[in-house]
Amino acid sequence: SQLLNARVSEFNFADENLTNITASLTQTLEIFSLDGSAIQPNIAVQNISLKSTSTTAFFSAQTVSGSLQSGNIQVEENVSDFKDDSNTEVQILINVTKNNSSSGNGNIGFVLYQNDKFFQSKNYKTHYNHTKQI
Repeated sequence: SQLLNARVSEFNFADENLTNITASLTQTLEIFSLDGSAIQPNIAVQNISLKSTSTTAFFSAQTVSGSLQSGNIQVEENVSDFKDDSNTEVQILINVTKNNSSSGNGNIGFVLYQNDKFFQSKNYKTHYNHTKQI
């Protein structure tokens, strides 16, 4: 979370070490998201353990004064549609399909970065000083 507070100018995206560190951090968070959870001002990691009757997995997030907070991050199952809420900034609805050969229940992990500082494009440079949630 603290790394995402750093100025973009502190990141040298041509540096291969930074690329490797970012890739490693992203992979670690992906693995952690399947059975762990954490919410910090700039990052939210949540998961949902699906039941055999689950048809959807839903993730939603709101920020308060530009920060992610635990009371405003939700994961649910069997949600039929997106929520009609103008305060919710991120909504992800995943349809769960069943595979006859799979056994047991599954997990879905969500990682929300408050900004896109780790994901700068080498080809595209934005001309505006804004960030996107990833």
